[in-house]
Amino acid sequence: QRQSVSIEGLLAQPNIAQMLAYYEEPLLILFKYFAATSDYREKRKSIVKSTTRGVKAFGDEVQVIEHCKMRSKIQDGLAKSLGYPEFLKFANDFGFVTTLNLSTQDLGEVYLGVISFNNAYTACLKQVDFGKFNELLVRCALVVHREKKHLTPEEKLKAFFLSMWRF
Repeated sequence: QRQSVSIEGLLAQPNIAQMLAYYEEPLLILFKYFAATSDYREKRKSIVKSTTRGVKAFGDEVQVIEHCKMRSKIQDGLAKSLGYPEFLKFANDFGFVTTLNLSTQDLGEVYLGVISFNNAYTACLKQVDFGKFNELLVRCALVVHREKKHLTPEEKLKAFFLSMWRF
């Protein structure tokens, strides 16, 4: 794994922040679509787990209900977050691998870089919110154009968005 670097300073640059603000609405629509997929997957796992348990007495049934309520509260927040499998699907749907030549390893390192810098491995669910989703995109742009030293980070992000929208 490559060493992840913090890009907070880069995200704070006015040109990068303005570009992310300009594309915020379409990116938010994409994020919500893929986050809903993540939410559905997690709720389906919860339903399967709760229905496969055997209930022997009333007290056991109450515990199962309480457990399901607790998991439901956790998962209500998932609709606003994106998991790694959904990020890979997003990357695949927008040609990150086929058109932009990002490897699955690159995508994994980008995702882990965002998780490790922002969550410090304290969250039990390794999900990213919309702000971290933007950071994922900026990191992907930097990785895609890492060999083009003459381009500024802003130009790399513009080129990345252009190729993403073309696909």
